[in-house]
Amino acid sequence: MYQGDTLVREGKGQVLNINTPFPEEKTQYRLVSDAKRDPNRWKTSLSTHTEWTFWSQKREEFETLLPFYSLDYKVETDMNGNALAAPSTALELSVAKLDGVEGNGKLEGATLEVSFNEGESWKKVKLERTAYDRWSAKINNPKTNKYVSLRATAWDDQGNKISQEVIKAYGLR
Repeated sequence: MYQGDTLVREGKGQVLNINTPFPEEKTQYRLVSDAKRDPNRWKTSLSTHTEWTFWSQKREEFETLLPFYSLDYKVETDMNGNALAAPSTALELSVAKLDGVEGNGKLEGATLEVSFNEGESWKKVKLERTAYDRWSAKINNPKTNKYVSLRATAWDDQGNKISQEVIKAYGLR
């Protein structure tokens, strides 16, 4: 976890306990999470890199829920995580937040990029907003690649943001 560019705390696992008090004034933070799966056992979603940018300040409560967003990617796949290698694949991107959390703003936008070479290069995909928290996209598939990696971002009008990269998010058959 970073306060601005300064590393505040680092750890392994799913929990990061921070006992440092938040500053009185509203301050920007960034939480970074990296996860990897064994490529000998798994074919898709081999690694993810997620960053949350958020603002926080000192509160009276002992425990504070942070204004994080979550991204969900809806793609029609088979049980092996493979989509039909048609000329294009439909994808729905949705953004979720926890109810009752202070500090979230109004969702302003989202972006989506795809990679067919495990993140070596990226191509922007046009998103069409279909609801307050949903976007649809059509991904044009090349004829020679077997996997699609995704990189998405969403943000609100309070400066909160999520960026996520999923290498080999799904396969093509």
